[in-house]
Amino acid sequence: MAVALARCSVCDEGIVVKLLHNEDACRWIYNENPDHSPIVLDFWPKPNKLECPPGAPENISSFFLQAAEALGCGCYDAAATMFGKCLDAALMRISPNARGSLRQRIDALGPETGVTPNLKQLAHAIRELRNEAVHEEMPIGEGEARRIAQFTHLFLTMAFALPLILRGLLTEEVAK
Repeated sequence: MAVALARCSVCDEGIVVKLLHNEDACRWIYNENPDHSPIVLDFWPKPNKLECPPGAPENISSFFLQAAEALGCGCYDAAATMFGKCLDAALMRISPNARGSLRQRIDALGPETGVTPNLKQLAHAIRELRNEAVHEEMPIGEGEARRIAQFTHLFLTMAFALPLILRGLLTEEVAK
């Protein structure tokens, strides 16, 4: 076994890598043969895994996890597209009778849906980043992909997890 400091190929930060100790590992560690990768047994720190907020419907959770997987392996345009699909599916769940473009459906969300003006603003930010990933010639960067991930997580938290938490708290209060 060999241990080495290395640079993560996804986030570009420093990591510690435990390698199977053999000739390839030694050459790789001393940068004598950087094209021939050794066998990695383990590494630290472990990546933070994005999880879909509780209360999100199964299809939306599936889209979110696909997007998180794409983000984790550096497929930023694919991640942004899938995070946008999360928003689209969430809006269909929140307001199933809404019609028109995604922009029109966001704008048409009334207070009866529980969507606040701030949540609409967040939805538009997700929509714009998704559109950039889908329609622009140049790929989006990691920062933009991480931003749409954060926005989508927050939107799903506010749309599905927060109402679930509030219902639980109100049920506890009534039971007292």
